[in-house]
Amino acid sequence: MIVFVDEAHRPQYGFAAKMDGAGVMRYGFTHPLRRVLPNAAVVGFAGTLVELVNTNACAIFGDKIDAYDIA
Repeated sequence: MIVFVDEAHRPQYGFAAKMDGAGVMRYGFTHPLRRVLPNAAVVGFAGTLVELVNTNACAIFGDKIDAYDIA
């Protein structure tokens, strides 16, 4: 199975649970996707890759297949 994710730089983080303001445990969208489809190949499309400590698109999806810039 192959899963294509658009805007992959935004909602795909969150393997670990976090407590929200109401005391409910929340996960990012990646958690249920990977739990339900653990063997799926996941391809993410992103216009702007985010590479921060807890939000790194390449850490979630792997190396870039292709890239383009405005130039």
